[in-house]
Amino acid sequence: MKVQKKTNPLVEIQLAEMGQISLSIAIGNAQIGGNQVKFTDSDQIFHKGDVNNLALGEADSLRGRTLEIITNVLDINPGTNNIIVTDYFSGGSPGQIVTTDTVSNSGDICSITATYRFK
Repeated sequence: MKVQKKTNPLVEIQLAEMGQISLSIAIGNAQIGGNQVKFTDSDQIFHKGDVNNLALGEADSLRGRTLEIITNVLDINPGTNNIIVTDYFSGGSPGQIVTTDTVSNSGDICSITATYRFK
């Protein structure tokens, strides 16, 4: 089992004027995985595991903060070695960011680090 690492460039998320901002993460292509969500100005992990409508906070409290997401995807689909992860932000634009990659062999892991700055 090989671990392949990918780091995405920083993406700025334009927030709505007000309201709750939430995050969902989908792993596609019938692969499986988990996530770690952390604000870079804190040593504490904000959330780990599946992410579905995770409340990040009010828009005003998030402006200027940076969120780091590490998604580890295990290739279990014998039909493809393609990896696809979609991060969905409600209350922000862009609302969805898609990351694709390919691992060499079935059973390999793709570790994707994505960083988002809220403005």
